[in-house]
Amino acid sequence: MWTCPTAYTWEVIDQSGNVIDTYNSHQSSFQLTNTSNIVDSIYTIRLIVGDTTTGCDSILTSDTITVFHNPLADFNQNHTALCAPNTIQVIDSSTAGTGLVYQWTTNPPTTTITNQNGDTTDIIFPDNQSGTSNFYDINLLVTTTDLCTHNTTYQVELYTRPDANFSITDTGCGEVTYTTVNNT
Repeated sequence: MWTCPTAYTWEVIDQSGNVIDTYNSHQSSFQLTNTSNIVDSIYTIRLIVGDTTTGCDSILTSDTITVFHNPLADFNQNHTALCAPNTIQVIDSSTAGTGLVYQWTTNPPTTTITNQNGDTTDIIFPDNQSGTSNFYDINLLVTTTDLCTHNTTYQVELYTRPDANFSITDTGCGEVTYTTVNNT
């Protein structure tokens, strides 16, 4: 039985028609990238198989391959430190194509988020009279219609409120000097 000596040439072609990679052996996988946050990348994989004895070849071209863009999650907030209890507004400023889905969370999850899936929302922080600041991570996860995701986190410091308190003797006869004890 005679077998034909074969040569393989794999070509990776970008959406402009430029050959960006060539392989001269069997390829079981290709690494394709997309660094854009807005536009999808399209590639074509072409296989050329040739008979090294006769010089005859056959060209097989695959369908196009789309590498979806990755969104870049980002947001603006009107405060990074505030007194307790308080509310801040966060506004999405992500970079992506169309059709983003938003998911806002905080850690610890003791806040109230008025619209967890909106591009803008208010975050309501609880009271804090612990004597030390509490720190909250505000997280935004964005997902494209092609299910590509990215997330980002910013930290907010919630200052403690002083606990104003005092005691005083509230009875006495005649002329009495009353002294307060500061329990703040």
